Amino acid sequence: MRSSGLNEIFQMAKNDKRIVFVGSDLGFKVLDEFKNTLPEQFFMEGISEQYIIGMAAGMALNGKIVYVNTIASFLTRRCLDQISINLCLEKTNVRLFANGGGLIYGPMGPTHTIIEDIALMMALPNMAVIVPADKNQMLQLLKQSVDYQGPMYIRVARDNYPDLTSKHDIVFGEPCLLKNGETFAIISNGYMSHTAMKIAENLKADGLNVKVIDLHSLRPLNTQSLQKHLKGIDRVVTMEEHIKTGGLYSLVSDLILSCDLPIKIKNFSIPHQYSETYGEQDDLLKIMSLDPESMTNESRDFFLRAGKGLR
Repeated sequence: MRSSGLNEIFQMAKNDKRIVFVGSDLGFKVLDEFKNTLPEQFFMEGISEQYIIGMAAGMALNGKIVYVNTIASFLTRRCLDQISINLCLEKTNVRLFANGGGLIYGPMGPTHTIIEDIALMMALPNMAVIVPADKNQMLQLLKQSVDYQGPMYIRVARDNYPDLTSKHDIVFGEPCLLKNGETFAIISNGYMSHTAMKIAENLKADGLNVKVIDLHSLRPLNTQSLQKHLKGIDRVVTMEEHIKTGGLYSLVSDLILSCDLPIKIKNFSIPHQYSETYGEQDDLLKIMSLDPESMTNESRDFFLRAGKGLR
């Protein structure tokens, strides 16, 4: 998604002089066309992420819409104070276009993977949080981000994920129904929405017609729309490439409790610990039992227990 997203920001900047791009050490000759075509809207500032946030905030306070891009782990953990004060407190129009959220940079280890970024961003007042599942969803949300007032965190995954959403209307803040179903539902976002669709297909063999809801927008979120999708649902499974705390599970379970919905919930998430294992994204997820086969088996057990009157 990164290269497609950066190109979309370039195309948007051509038509809107307010749009500015700020990058951090993206590599030699990356975005040369952007740099040469729109030199007054393009800045490559090197490995100085905290400074970049302040720079972006200053431009935004002068009427610019600023898109900042670097690796998610560096953009969130390293810059948390600057994001809180310069972006969220001031409600500046800065979009943090963060690539490599979750375990994508698994071969580089825990300094580059980021399993708590969504929790960090969700903890900040005024910060919108977006987790696209595929290129189409990301591009649609990028276009809509121009008119949003306030800061935004966009967690970007790989470019080569299969298409999930091109036949769906993607609306900022609205849940996306990937598959209709009854009684049982899976709620997911990002890469896990691809896994959720595989699991829903696997469970057909057990006679289970499972609904799949993609929550690309964690904040803002139209909770009334989500409640409508959950009408008639007895059990929900949440799936996220993130720790359990402060992400998708926290949001959905809070909704179920605060609205007193008669729904039991189960969560699949990354363990709340730093991984000591290096490896590709899918390999690390399998070690954590977050692969399609493992989650199919656990989801099947959870859903079928409902028919037996078990918790």
